[in-house]
Amino acid sequence: MSLALAGPERELAAYPIPPKLWLMSIAELRKLPPTEKLRIIEALWSDLAGDEESFASPAWHEDALRQTEEEFAAGRIETLDWEDAKKELRKRFE
Repeated sequence: MSLALAGPERELAAYPIPPKLWLMSIAELRKLPPTEKLRIIEALWSDLAGDEESFASPAWHEDALRQTEEEFAAGRIETLDWEDAKKELRKRFE
């Protein structure tokens, strides 16, 4: 017998996350290996991204993006290669 999934369960079915993980506590989640945590994050992100119209960006996002564009156009900020950016961020937070 097969069950027809609807709503979030249907989207989550695309990710091989065991149903028991859908009801886990934070303490239980902390015990999971990083790969399992990432699978859960991906499933949550997929669910949220599928309904992006219901999540408006905060007003300050537009202002911050505009300011960044102006700073870049004026030559006051520079871009970094993604690998270099990751190294720089790791240095800042270690």
